[in-house]
Amino acid sequence: RLMGGDPSHLALESALQTGPNAVLISEESARDQETLPTIVNRLCDLFKNRHEEGKDFGTILIPDGLLAHLSHYSSIIEELNEAFGKCETHEELDTLEERLLNSEDTGEILTPWSTSVFNILPDFTKKQLFITRKITGKFDLAQLQTEKLISHLIAEELKKRKKETGVKIPFSPVTHFFGYQGRGSLPSLFDCSLASTYGYTAGSLIEHGLTGICVTARGLMSDPADWKVGGVPFISLMDKKSKSSIYGRDKVYIKSEEVDLNAFVYQKAKVNSKQWEMNDNFINPGPIQLFGEGKDRVNMKTHLQADKYSKQVSTIKDLCNLIQRRCTFADDAGILKAAIASLQGVDQTL
Repeated sequence: RLMGGDPSHLALESALQTGPNAVLISEESARDQETLPTIVNRLCDLFKNRHEEGKDFGTILIPDGLLAHLSHYSSIIEELNEAFGKCETHEELDTLEERLLNSEDTGEILTPWSTSVFNILPDFTKKQLFITRKITGKFDLAQLQTEKLISHLIAEELKKRKKETGVKIPFSPVTHFFGYQGRGSLPSLFDCSLASTYGYTAGSLIEHGLTGICVTARGLMSDPADWKVGGVPFISLMDKKSKSSIYGRDKVYIKSEEVDLNAFVYQKAKVNSKQWEMNDNFINPGPIQLFGEGKDRVNMKTHLQADKYSKQVSTIKDLCNLIQRRCTFADDAGILKAAIASLQGVDQTL
């Protein structure tokens, strides 16, 4: 399982860098309206196909926010937050927690659909939910050991399939959570340049009396001296959470940008995923250091987006030059007027 909150950016980037046999993208599961049993069955089918090829091993990447993107689990969290939000004392909170751990009482608290989903959760997952609420004041699916939950459900499904078909598929999962360990590595030269640029830009904005600004940079594939930097007001990025989500209080927050399923980065991973399933193309990109081969490495998403951005800007420049040449020898005032109107419209859009 990979850190990253609700979006699957880190899982997507890691997949492009390492070539796992499968990567779960939360936004894709939400789009396809998948349920957790659907995902488990999909992975079991993959294990079956690899077993038939004599490949009883593999790697699966799971994002932090997978469960939060599954509608049936989102509904459970909303109902749990609402139920606990009505409690006024610690005794009431403890009593409600005990009732939820007793499957016979769950139906009196949650809707029938949520009750059925909640009751299939193993005890260790339920306890993790309640511990998270005690610490943060809310139920947070991203804090659950999703990798252990999925491993548990896969093991149960494979046992069920063995009874039905008589075929035993070996399954000995080794789960791991790449949290702070994964983001505590040494920075590359690109990381150092980006951090110092952000810091310098932030200082410059403050010096000129601009606060409450989020620093931004474009053109990151070029030399740092050519980067285009600026700022976006935080208030334009903010949204508000409902009262029942954080100890009964309103809370302003900045919503994370989710993976764009129409973007080239996701499409590239989607195409590669078919090959990753059966062909073992595992890649170890190696440590990121200040010296050696990886010192100037830029993540795949930035590289692919920058490449597309550069091509688009180049196309615009070519079109502008072409329009200028054609207008130089144009003698039809109507055409020139139409060209001016169109270009003014583009200018307003930009």
